[in-house]
Amino acid sequence: MSQVWDESPLEGSALLIELSLADHANEDGKCWPSFKTLAKKARFYEECVRRTIMKIEDMSRLEVVEHGRGTGN
Repeated sequence: MSQVWDESPLEGSALLIELSLADHANEDGKCWPSFKTLAKKARFYEECVRRTIMKIEDMSRLEVVEHGRGTGN
């Protein structure tokens, strides 16, 4: 989380979602929280979380790896 606080160019909701992801991340920077979990933590609707994650991914600040239907990403 310290790295996000120190280095992130994001602001507002995108920064809050990035911090929420960092809070769930392991030592390798990987995490698997659900959209529901992130929405609850950041106090946003799940759709806002989905759009924001796509925005962060488009900025190359995040890589989403899809594992298929019914499994975590």
